[in-house]
Amino acid sequence: QRRRVLLCMADADVRESLRSSMSPALFDVFSADTAPEAIEILHESRAEVIVLSPSFDAEHQGGAAMMQYVNSLTPQIRRRTFVVLVSAQLRTLDTYLAFANGVNLTVHPEDVSSFQSIFDRSVRDFNELYRPFNQASAISAF
Repeated sequence: QRRRVLLCMADADVRESLRSSMSPALFDVFSADTAPEAIEILHESRAEVIVLSPSFDAEHQGGAAMMQYVNSLTPQIRRRTFVVLVSAQLRTLDTYLAFANGVNLTVHPEDVSSFQSIFDRSVRDFNELYRPFNQASAISAF
């Protein structure tokens, strides 16, 4: 089953680089230009992965609006939503900064060409972390 991914990126070049780094056999990729459009896509597609730039829809503070939306999700849905923050101010796979920013994964824009392998590693770590919880609650995350 392909994972549904929503790209919320301000930079079109980074968005296209991300899109091309994801295998079409593994990912069904959607993209949005504004936060309301992104939230509508999330409701319709039930995307499991959100890739977000802090400068997304900057004139309407779309990056903050998307994080507010993600933080308002019920715990069950939030645990099943994998949020990736792509920013030049962050290092790739920095778990401390991911935690501090309320996301699952951080990626530096220079590393988006390797997104699929970075994502796979992070999902493995995520699943390993939540394995006891998922087993106890009979939930399969990713």
